[in-house]
Amino acid sequence: MTKIAHVDVYPTAVGMKDVFNIGTGFVGDAASAGDHIFVKITTDDGCVGWGEQRALPSWSYETTESITTTIRHHIAPLLLGRDPLNHNEIYYAIYDALKPAVSNGHPFAKAAVDIALHDLRGRLLDVPVHTLFGGKRHDALPLCYALSMDTPEIMGLKAKALSPCTCFKVKVGGNPAEDEARLRAVHEAMPHAKLWIDANQSYIPSNALELLKRISDIREIYCMEQPVASQDWFGMKRVREGAPVPLAIDEG
Repeated sequence: MTKIAHVDVYPTAVGMKDVFNIGTGFVGDAASAGDHIFVKITTDDGCVGWGEQRALPSWSYETTESITTTIRHHIAPLLLGRDPLNHNEIYYAIYDALKPAVSNGHPFAKAAVDIALHDLRGRLLDVPVHTLFGGKRHDALPLCYALSMDTPEIMGLKAKALSPCTCFKVKVGGNPAEDEARLRAVHEAMPHAKLWIDANQSYIPSNALELLKRISDIREIYCMEQPVASQDWFGMKRVREGAPVPLAIDEG
């Protein structure tokens, strides 16, 4: 029976191709390398699976240091000697040791290991990972590109340059007038593209609703993601009750 023999963790600095800003501030650029954690899981017969995670403390509480040490000292010992195909046994062990309680249970560290385990299982069984989930549903998927928050002119030009991409996640910063200008610039550059507003918690409820009212004529608005602070469930409820588009919740 194949068993997990080694779990290696590599905290690594990886730069971005371009400047990237979101509603809560600067994320990275080519000179300011981002903190990535790569996980390598190796079996006793030499099969390898890789996983990856990005540490961004301004977005989530987990840091490079916490992800690295959590995997090395708390998750890796639980994996050694186990059959990597025994999905349930592994996950019960991890979640029993790192419960999703007050701290939310280190989801970034778990995710890096989860990706590596799925990669490893696919390689052991010689099948694409989608087979592990019951098979693929599509042969192709439409592209979506996240536009860094910038001036309306630059965001419009970047959207135009990314044709034939037909969906953009447009980063906004919490000011209804400025963000309306950004969205209109992208819409004018790519009038048929779907626009996904991503506020990254930068709005208060009243301003979020004002922005949606300002751009109500843009029919290509697909949804608004995390408009208010992740802990502000009453604020999210207020926006949802008044919003003409769906809300996406991912940072709470």
